[in-house]
Amino acid sequence: MAKDEKADAFNKNSQAVATTAPGASSSAESSMKIKQQSPTVPEESIKNLSVKQLVRAKHTLQQRIKRQNETEEQKALRRQRNAELNRRRRQNKEDIRVTIEKTKNRLRQRIKREIDRMLRTRQKRDDFLRETFEQMATVFADEDMLQYQERVAHVLWEISKGSNGPHGNENSAASTTESRVS
Repeated sequence: MAKDEKADAFNKNSQAVATTAPGASSSAESSMKIKQQSPTVPEESIKNLSVKQLVRAKHTLQQRIKRQNETEEQKALRRQRNAELNRRRRQNKEDIRVTIEKTKNRLRQRIKREIDRMLRTRQKRDDFLRETFEQMATVFADEDMLQYQERVAHVLWEISKGSNGPHGNENSAASTTESRVS
């Protein structure tokens, strides 16, 4: 029954529109017909757009209309100006890329220098320990050597634990000397 009621309501509306003369139609009906015929964006989709999007769309349309009305000279000038702007933009991107690359290279060099410095310091310490234990081996008896090696190794372990953390090579010189002594 609901379908019959809707169909009757539709027929009544269509008959009312058909009975009115074309010249005697109200302004609301004429504006409705114009809205239906115009190739614009539906109102539902406009309601979902933000103000920013609407402003951008308006600007785009204005630019399009402006470009349609410009002369060949104006087109050439606009294209030349755009080409120059694009060239500058590309150049700026290239400059930024080069600057970033230079910075990366400087950081790589700095890290390399720091690692080399740390390795030299560690090598110096290992050489010092080796030489010290070799000298001690010539002076002290075997029992004294073991006692000093343990003390020195413990002190070095505490120093490295406090400053740089354990390296694992603190006892390497001591262990090589122990193997020579025994």
